[in-house]
Amino acid sequence: MPAVHEQVAAATVDTMHTGLNPALLKAYPERDPGEVVGRLRSSIEEMLRLTATEDPTTTLEWLGGSRIPLAGLVAHLTNELLVHGRDIARAVDAPWHIPHEYAAQFFELFLVEIARNGPGHLLDRDGPVRRGRIAVEFRSDYTSPVTMVLDTGDIWIEEPSRDNDVRVFFKPAALTLVLFHRVPHARAALTGSLRVWGRRPWLLGPFLHEVRLP
Repeated sequence: MPAVHEQVAAATVDTMHTGLNPALLKAYPERDPGEVVGRLRSSIEEMLRLTATEDPTTTLEWLGGSRIPLAGLVAHLTNELLVHGRDIARAVDAPWHIPHEYAAQFFELFLVEIARNGPGHLLDRDGPVRRGRIAVEFRSDYTSPVTMVLDTGDIWIEEPSRDNDVRVFFKPAALTLVLFHRVPHARAALTGSLRVWGRRPWLLGPFLHEVRLP
């Protein structure tokens, strides 16, 4: 959609709902559910056809000048179907399940790889940048252990180490719903889907205030 190229390049997490999403809705005015589903199916088929023989590690420029591998883009789009499918299912009181295996791909191939390849200005925000280093180790039964480091506005990936500030054990589907504000942190913790410990566990809050999803 050429009409939204400018908004794609300028997007940040905080302007997604006020800039990019309204532009997308204007550029694609179809609202009939049957037509939308038909377009969705044909677009999925086209995406699979175009990527079938491509190298999944090829990096692409994405929102806000961030960079992700092709596999990460596919994992992100799959996650969009799962999360918004859940939104629709809840509205019509239908069952819906997000497999941990797919949510794990979103974490490893999309979130981790954005931090590894560079978020561009996607995480930029108004106001002062929090100074200092926060290292958060993430572990689950579906992913390889990894540490995300935030230091004065910069983010990168490291191997887990003993001096990590925070350690998080998570069930991938639950973490996805927490990050997208569908499930409160407290509920995920009470059900055992999210466990936090470490030498400075209180720093998870400031970390997620900066490393956030829309």
